[in-house]
Amino acid sequence: MMGAGYGRKRILAVDDAAFTLSRITDALGKHYEMVTVNSGTRALKYLSKNKPDLILLDIRMPVKDGFEILREIRNMEDRADIPIIMLTAMEDRQSVMKGIELGICDYVLKPFAPDDLLERVQRILKPPKTSVSGYGGESGQGGVHGQAGGEHSGESGPADGGKSDPADVIGSGQGPAAGG
Repeated sequence: MMGAGYGRKRILAVDDAAFTLSRITDALGKHYEMVTVNSGTRALKYLSKNKPDLILLDIRMPVKDGFEILREIRNMEDRADIPIIMLTAMEDRQSVMKGIELGICDYVLKPFAPDDLLERVQRILKPPKTSVSGYGGESGQGGVHGQAGGEHSGESGPADGGKSDPADVIGSGQGPAAGG
């Protein structure tokens, strides 16, 4: 369950842009063990031997895009349950819907605010504090949250195991990102 690195949780970041990988590491590296790869093929090779606690996955990459990689991860034995946040510069309903259908936990629009990325990762990786018995439901876990222009609602995901109405994901009244 926990990643290596003195009990810190491990995050695999997959993006073909070195600048984005650097920004992700700057935003999360103080809190998590970071593993970065610059292609989907390298991500799959890493996943064949390692199981991170979370994956940050870019959609637009050469050779295999993020959706292809996501499908392959969801078909991997003992890897299908890894939470995945999609990173994208695309803010179109079809891409988000496709990600939801493939089981993403969240998506973040690029360019992202480092504090927002950290908050979203923490929301997924921190266990719920709602029950003493440890069986208190899914509060604060999963769900898909849109982001536009560095803003988001701050609401937790649905308590139904991530099954959300796609209209709620996109139709949050946030509008398109400025400068997308």
